[in-house]
Amino acid sequence: MKDLLRKSMLLGIGAASLTRKKAEKVARELVRKGAVSSREGETLVKKVLSEAKKQQAKLRKTGEAEAKKALKKMGIISIDEARKLKKRVEFLEKRIRDASRKTAKKAYAKARRVLG
Repeated sequence: MKDLLRKSMLLGIGAASLTRKKAEKVARELVRKGAVSSREGETLVKKVLSEAKKQQAKLRKTGEAEAKKALKKMGIISIDEARKLKKRVEFLEKRIRDASRKTAKKAYAKARRVLG
């Protein structure tokens, strides 16, 4: 699963860099042909890169959501869930220790009263 996620991320990153190169190449060609000014070419590249970033973010979000679904389906908890469970266990262990101490103190006090 991690490998699939990693490959998806690399694909998104690769697509973004490919988009930059391609956008710059197309813009240079359009400027060379006189179809757009140099400034318009730069604007075109910025717009394409902005859209590529949006698509990359969307892809990442979709990938993360799908990964979460798959992990949940397999019964695997997230790191946050594991941390919450660890804190809860530590809290409960402390309550048990405290309760044991109180019980031991009461038993000791009772034994002293009985034995006098």
